[in-house]
Parts: sequence; C-alpha cells; structure tokens
Amino acid sequence: MSYTVTWVFAIARQRRLSFSAEDTASTYRGAMMTYLSLYRKYRPQTFAEVIGQEHIVHTITNALNSGRVAHAYLFAGPRGTGKTTFARLLAKGLNCAKGTTGSPCGSCDRCERIASGFSVDVIEIDGASNRGIDEIRELRERVRFAPVEARSKVYIIDEVHMLTNEAFNALLKVLEEPPANVIFVFATTEAHKIPPTILSRCQKFDFRRFNLAQTLTLLEKVVAAENVNAEKDALALVARQAEGGLRDALAILDQCLAMDPQTLTVQTVVHVMGIVRRDALAQLSANLLKADLAATLQLVNELLNEGVDVRQLARDLALYVRDLLLLKVAPQVPDLVAVEDHERVHMVELAQQSTISQLLRLLGSLEGLEAELRWAGNPGLSLELALVKAAQPEREVEATSDSQLASLVQRVTTLERALANMRQTTQTAIKKPFAGKPVEPMFAPTSASTSAPPPASTPEPTSAAPTTEPTPALPPAPASVAQTDEMMILTRLQQEWPNVLSMLKKERRLQTEAFLREGAPGAVHGNTVVIYFDPKHKFHQANMEQQRCKNATESVISRILGKDMRITTQLGTPPPVPTKVHQETSASVDDQTTWVQQAATKEETAGIEEKVKQNPAVRKALQHLDGRIVGIQCEGEELS
Repeated sequence: MSYTVTWVFAIARQRRLSFSAEDTASTYRGAMMTYLSLYRKYRPQTFAEVIGQEHIVHTITNALNSGRVAHAYLFAGPRGTGKTTFARLLAKGLNCAKGTTGSPCGSCDRCERIASGFSVDVIEIDGASNRGIDEIRELRERVRFAPVEARSKVYIIDEVHMLTNEAFNALLKVLEEPPANVIFVFATTEAHKIPPTILSRCQKFDFRRFNLAQTLTLLEKVVAAENVNAEKDALALVARQAEGGLRDALAILDQCLAMDPQTLTVQTVVHVMGIVRRDALAQLSANLLKADLAATLQLVNELLNEGVDVRQLARDLALYVRDLLLLKVAPQVPDLVAVEDHERVHMVELAQQSTISQLLRLLGSLEGLEAELRWAGNPGLSLELALVKAAQPEREVEATSDSQLASLVQRVTTLERALANMRQTTQTAIKKPFAGKPVEPMFAPTSASTSAPPPASTPEPTSAAPTTEPTPALPPAPASVAQTDEMMILTRLQQEWPNVLSMLKKERRLQTEAFLREGAPGAVHGNTVVIYFDPKHKFHQANMEQQRCKNATESVISRILGKDMRITTQLGTPPPVPTKVHQETSASVDDQTTWVQQAATKEETAGIEEKVKQNPAVRKALQHLDGRIVGIQCEGEELS
C-alpha cells in the first residue's frame, strides 16, 4: 500500500502534475479495506459533537474566537478521552477557510485534509518512536519553514512523556519562542512525567473520564445509526467494561457486533469479553458474606470451567463488592453505582443484609488480588485460597474475642471473690470478741515464755464455758501482699504467654521467639520473671541470656503486664504455685485470729492493740481498706 502512494507521488513529480491531497487520500483509501472501525467512524468532527469535556470546549472555542491562542498546549488524561481528537479540532479551528474560529465548517479542503490526516501543515508525531534528541533537532530545523497552504503549522506530539530528558531539553528553546505561525499540542496519559520546565511553557488541560450515562448515550446513538437491535443491559455492560473511555467502549461494541451484526445481547458481551455474569457475582458475594465456603468454591469452579479468566473474575468481584459497600454507605445517592434499576434493588437488599465491617474486610482481601494472580504459578489455586481467607477471618476474630472476653470475666470474678473473702475475714478478726484460755502471744521474744503455763490467777471468762482442750498450734503466717501480687502476676503471665510469643513473632524477633518457645514462666520475684527451661534445652536457655534477646522479651512482657519487668532464665522445673491465692490467704487469716480469741488477762491488754496492728490480716485490712482500729473487745468489755 505504501509503495502505491510513493509511486503516485513519484509520477506526479516526474510529470509535474498537480495532485490534490484529496485525490491522494482517496487513492490511499482505495488500497485499504473499506470498513472503518466504529471509534474512527464516529470521532467528533466539530466542537459541538464533543461530549463530556465541556470545560475544555468552552475554553478552546473562546480562545479561537477571541484570537487568544497560546503557542503550546498540553492535553493530559486517561486513554480514550479525546486528546488527539481535540488537537485535530484545534488545528481545524486555526486553519479553517472561514478563518480562525471556534466553529470550523468541516467541509472545506483544509478541514477535510486535517480530518483525514493528510494535511502537510498538521504534523502528528509519535513520541514513543521519536523520542531521541536527533528527532527533536530535526523538528527544530523544520519549524522554521512557513506553512505550505494553511495559516498555521500544528505539531501534535502524542505520548510526549516518552521523550528522553535530552530531547525535552532540546525542545525547550523552540517551545519557549516558536515562530509566529507554529502551534505545539502535546498529548499524554502520564502528565506527572513531564518536566516542570515543559509544563511552565504550556497551557495544560485535564481530560476527564466519561461517566456511565455519557458512555451509554453515545453507544445508543451508535447502535441506532448502525441499525442494531441492542439490549439496554448489554450496552450498560459494555459501558461498564470501558471504564470511562469512549474509544474503549466503541472498540468493545465493534468486537461484539463482529459476532452478531444485527443483535447485541448480554450473552454476546459476556461470551466475547470473557467477563463474569452479574448473577454469578451476586451469588459469589452472598456466599462470601455468609462464609459459605463450600458454595463459594463450587461456584468458582463452575466459572473457571466456563472459561472465565481468573484475573477477570478477581477484578469483577472486587468491583461488585465495592458497589455493595457504596450502596450500604450511601444508598440514596444514585450516581455512585451505575447499574440498572432491577439489579440495583437486589444489590441494595444484599448490602443491607451485611455489615460495613464485613464488606470492608472482603474488599480489603480482594484488593490487589488481580496483580498477585499475574505472577502466581497456579492462579486458580491462588484465587481459591484468597477467597477462603476472605471468608474465614470473621469467624476467627469473633471466636477469639469471645474466648478473651470469657477469660477476662472469669479472672475478674475470681479477683472479686478473693477481695470479698479478704474483707470479710479481716472484719471478723477485728470485731470478734476474745474467748477461750489466754495464751502467750505468738510474737513472744523467747521460746521459754511461750512454753510457760498461764498464770493461775487468770480469771475464767464468765460468758463462755471452760474448755479443757489444749492450746492449738500456731498456724503459719499468711502470704504477704507482695507475695500475693507476685502470684497473681505469674498467673496472668502464664495465661498471656502465647501472646508474648505471638508479639515477638510479629515484631520479627524470630530467633528470640524460637528460643523462648522452649521455656515458660515459673516464678516472679518483685519485678523479675524467672523463665524455666528443661535441662535438655540448655542451648535455648544460654541464648536467652543474650542481652538483645532479654531486651526484646522484657519489652513485650512489660507491655502486656502494664509495668516494667525484667527476666532471668534457669534450668530445671519451676516450683509449685498455689492456684487460688485468695483461698490460702483467707484460711491463714482465719487461723491467725486464734491468738486474738485466746488473749491473756486484762494486765496484757495494753500490748494487745499493738499486736493486733502487727497481725498480717489486720495490717492488710488497714492498708487496702483504708481503715482504723476503733476498739478491741475482750471478755465482753471494750478496750479503746
């Protein structure tokens, strides 16, 4: 084909014949196929035909009508939004036979040549294949020549961000001070790659994506002009797949019409594009929200057997869940989710049956899944695993929360009972009257005095019957407050030990977590936790003595317990620890009240109050209950 055109021009030059560009274009088109793609056939030829970019149309047409045309423009935006089409319309407005106008006629020779791409004064350059400094130098040489037939030469550089830094630098001077009859129009899909020195010399216009309504309007006009019987749902599906690009929408429609030129159905679009059925997406989303893994995997298997692409399934499912989330959050806003009314009703019902947290969790699991599947060795398996994980964490989180709540309630109940028993015991020890035979106080300084018999002159209490029972043996002293706190800290740390290991693993302290896994807390002394290791794990115990391992473990334990703690390690078996501290403390307090009930005669009452204050149970009551001793009852009389 290119040889034919070259031959025509060569003969014309040899014979000095005058061929117009229109004749050459018709000759070239005759050598081509007669069919034009829809996106080329229905490309806007005037500013009035442009849809969706009204802000740019208004600015450019005013600039043309008023003669305030800049020497350089930058059109930036996604693909298929009309950047190159706008550049050609600008060239028409500059060179139309009617003069510089915002309403070019489109019928004069200049407008037709520009529309067909054969105008010698409108030069379109592909920035991807002409990106070097040599091409830009050649362009700098050509801009000096005057236009051949038009009033202005227009250089349209598509994908200008592909130029090298050297090429951009070479373009700076001619771009800043071009000849009076030269206009530059740059088009790019990645404006952030344009150097600031270029941006500052251009008027930048941002092209927007087309919404679903605008795309549907164009598709309906095209199918009406092509005499195609199209279902509205099929057109909506095509518009949704275009993702805001009119060229993509017309290309998809063209591909579907190649299968059936007379009718366009949903089945045709699904079959040609390989997309997922909307009813299948709805059912799959419902199964995931209900955590019905069996139904989810069965439906995924059916879709894959139908030939659905794995990445397409992940993409469509993520978009469907996103629509559910928007309908859940703002069901009253109609433009957020572009679907037909009957499908919208079903999606709103499904969204109301779920929670925002469920939809966020599911959407977070699906986000980025399409990119991960690109490098997966077995995409189908990866998709199934991702869907299982997306449905499973909700149950695990609820179960974990329930177990933690039950454990917390049990611990609080145990502590409340222990405190209640302690209060009751200490109050009984203070208020209970003395009775029984007097004995020497348990805090006597010598053993001789404790073994001496009671004085014979000691009067027997009148309110109690005499007893011949021997003096009971002194019980052991109860656990102190510090010991009780240490045992409670140890009990809590043993319950939280799995969390300690988990936090170390999350903080990437993998070696420390591996060493500590073979040990367990066995005792607490003050603010020091003793971690015991079996003798066969001497290697792990020795490594845990390293300062870096100690620091990491102490930091985690301190955060869990809420207080600054230190650790030390030891080989062997930990000592037995009482499981119910409050029971032991209560029993000890009851036993210690015996010496109060068996107090000596009135001559010894002077030291009783001091001895009562020294009693561990009374001291604990005074300390924790913020109390004071009002009086001591002995043989029915009050000693204040």
